[in-house]
Amino acid sequence: MESRYSESSPPYNIPWTTFVTTVERIAANPPSRVDRSHLGSQSGNVQTYTIAALKAFGLIDEDARPTRLNEFSDPGTRKRKMGDLLKERYPTLVELGTSNTTSGELSEAFGAAFLRLNGESRTKAIRFFLSGMAYVELPTSSLWSVAKAPRGASSRTGARKPPARKAGGGQSDAASAANRSASGHTRTVTLRSGGTVTMTYDVNMFEATAEDQEFVMGLINELRDYPAGGPATSAAVEGGAS
Repeated sequence: MESRYSESSPPYNIPWTTFVTTVERIAANPPSRVDRSHLGSQSGNVQTYTIAALKAFGLIDEDARPTRLNEFSDPGTRKRKMGDLLKERYPTLVELGTSNTTSGELSEAFGAAFLRLNGESRTKAIRFFLSGMAYVELPTSSLWSVAKAPRGASSRTGARKPPARKAGGGQSDAASAANRSASGHTRTVTLRSGGTVTMTYDVNMFEATAEDQEFVMGLINELRDYPAGGPATSAAVEGGAS
């Protein structure tokens, strides 16, 4: 496939939901410049990648001045506008979704369209693209299911074997430590405007899909990096890591 966009990279370091909710929030009353102060509720890294995504889609210019953000202010037309945006940004890839292509062909097409994308970055970019396609309800190949990191994979591949157990019926040290580290943690931050926000998660990251892992880690990073007005505290709960 002929490369058309090799000099630029599509968004890949933020979830689609972060991108679209940011557009929804600022489209109704776009600032003169979309800078970090206008994205104050996001962590530093998320701010960086959100601004980069807005630039990649041409919604702000190189100086972060809005160009087309006001086009997305109407909820009634927003989804259609987002679909148009994907068609503009990924024309050959959107067209690929109308055929019975495989996940491997999709990855190859991404590599041809965006030469700088490799490895995990390409995987994340594909995940962002597929989330956008699902949001705007554009057709995708039924064979792209692996790239979409579908939920419930364990039910299709049969029951998972239980963790290894030591003599006497106890879990092995490795399995027990893995379970402790994957569940039962809480984080509280003090907001700059007053009050607190607490997040508790009980997730087995070995069982979670790649999409769910990215979502959970995004929330964790948001709280961890939040520049709160007071010190953040964390503790293990319900059998968390000692």
